[in-house]
Amino acid sequence: GNAVELKNNGITKLTTTSTGVDVTGGATLSGNLLIGSGEYLSWGSEGVTSIEGSTVSNKISFRTESAERLLLNSTGATFAGDVVISKSEPSLKFDNLSGGGLDPTLTADGSNFTISTTSLTSLSLALDTGDAAFAGDVSATSFTSTTDTGININGIALTRVAGNSAIRVADGLETLGLLRSYGALTVGTTGTFGGDVDVTGDVNATGRV
Repeated sequence: GNAVELKNNGITKLTTTSTGVDVTGGATLSGNLLIGSGEYLSWGSEGVTSIEGSTVSNKISFRTESAERLLLNSTGATFAGDVVISKSEPSLKFDNLSGGGLDPTLTADGSNFTISTTSLTSLSLALDTGDAAFAGDVSATSFTSTTDTGININGIALTRVAGNSAIRVADGLETLGLLRSYGALTVGTTGTFGGDVDVTGDVNATGRV
């Protein structure tokens, strides 16, 4: 049939078509806007850049370039790509409803990346050096160091001595002991053992044993 046009000051603002209506200009609604289940709210072409809502599958889908980027449904939110937080100090907080107030937060402040709660910072990673600082104990089934620096435990350092293939235990400049790869143990000052000591080979001592 023929189209019906609504004009304002001689300019057509609304035109009926065989599939619906065409609106020229903005539209202000004082009530609800109802869209059928499975239909799109699109920009440009239908479904390309769009939002789809479905009461059948209980979802809201956000699309760009006809591909789903974000899906919201009864189980939560699913992102199809990266999630970027653009802020000078971006953070991501987890609302741990069963954690008794221990809500972990991931924060990047420009030089450090931290995992923290309201009471402590469990882990801090230096973004420029890669150093990691832990607030508590660290458990591991194995530890591998790719440098000779090794481990420093409150001033006591375990380092690799490349020249004689040994592990050096030192307190500052004083060597407390050497554990050599071929089985020998050298104690620099006084060694205290909590149990039996089994020795295969000679024992050389300067002083009392």
